Amino acid sequence: MSLILGIDTSGLAGSVALSRGETVLSLRALEQAGRRHAQTLVAEMAALLTAQQLSPRDLNAVAVTQGPGSFTGLRVGIVAAKTLAYALKVPLILVDSFDVIAAQCPADWNTVWIVDDAQRQELYVGRYLRGDAGLWRLEGSRFITPARDWLASLPVEEIVIGPGTARLAADIPSPRIQREIEYTVPRAETVCRLANRRLIAGEVNDVWTATPFYIRVSGAEETAAKRAAAK
Repeated sequence: MSLILGIDTSGLAGSVALSRGETVLSLRALEQAGRRHAQTLVAEMAALLTAQQLSPRDLNAVAVTQGPGSFTGLRVGIVAAKTLAYALKVPLILVDSFDVIAAQCPADWNTVWIVDDAQRQELYVGRYLRGDAGLWRLEGSRFITPARDWLASLPVEEIVIGPGTARLAADIPSPRIQREIEYTVPRAETVCRLANRRLIAGEVNDVWTATPFYIRVSGAEETAAKRAAAK
């Protein structure tokens, strides 16, 4: 079975994990530092391997959350994963953050909405359904919507999870909103599990073209684009 390093830096909190196939060997939480992921990630990856008496050269693949998530966090995680995969000449696997959160849902859930904060009082949302063999799939496509209008229109039985629930719960308390950490934050051990399935299926990413997936461009990038268009 393949030895996989899984990385999540999509939010303020992050984690790294090591798995043999889908069996988790070790897990380490990153400091809830947001922008300081760049200072702690490499050290935590090294400690993870050392604790198992392994070296980077023992790895068979490197997996990382692609997004959606924070601009800085995603960049840090993906750059680290790409650098390691290139140096070791092992496959790189990008895993969607929403797919990871869906995979962490209880076995008796069959549908769920996953949300992230799109800023400007809006949410980035997607509805997931449990399909064959208990695997989750996205229904249709994800979209950006005004937060209050969208939540007000939801049927009572729908469950809402994901990073965006922090702001939702503050604005509109609802028993449908699940805020336990396993329903709001992608975990590196789940990244490993999903990556192992993709690795077996031969679904790997190109190190040179792999990029983060953002909900929308940053404010600075948007301003720069407007200035360029005005010239």
